[in-house]
Amino acid sequence: MCSEYFTFIGICFDIVGALIIFAGVFTNKEKAAEVATMRISHDDPSKNVDQPAAQNLLFQSKTALVGTLLLVVGFLLQGIGAWPF
Repeated sequence: MCSEYFTFIGICFDIVGALIIFAGVFTNKEKAAEVATMRISHDDPSKNVDQPAAQNLLFQSKTALVGTLLLVVGFLLQGIGAWPF
């Protein structure tokens, strides 16, 4: 009985993780045009972090990390749920 809960919670984590990863890479025409627009960059690379392209990459990295962690936790919970006790 308890193993079924682990399996169900693991699947929920997997679904949420996959949706977070999807949200990080999904875009629309307006966002793509904003990111693709050429802008003047600074000589100091640390000042380029405010540019839309850099912000987009940082957002994608954060959502990929969170989504991947949730997927791993979900798979581990499913493994615990499937383990023969």
